[in-house]
Amino acid sequence: MRVFKSSLIISFFLFFLTANAQNSDQLSGRVVDDTNQSMPYVSLKIGSTISSMTNYDGDFSLRIPAGATGQIIVSCIGYQTQYIPIQQLSKRGDSS
Repeated sequence: MRVFKSSLIISFFLFFLTANAQNSDQLSGRVVDDTNQSMPYVSLKIGSTISSMTNYDGDFSLRIPAGATGQIIVSCIGYQTQYIPIQQLSKRGDSS
């Protein structure tokens, strides 16, 4: 069995934040590796209570509370964990 010990290169394709009536934002996108291959079953977390996991195609959706600060922790077995500051994400849609 081959174990990959490389850095996880994260790209969020088609990611966007949208505001909704519950006073939170929805982050959606796809996680890929450095060769642009979809990454299934990658964990995305904010703190200890908000989390999501990519599906087989690497797609995910994560609800971010309005005004949230900190980082999105992106991890997958065999890859280096990545930390993405929430402040780096920009809103692409606003339904308010």
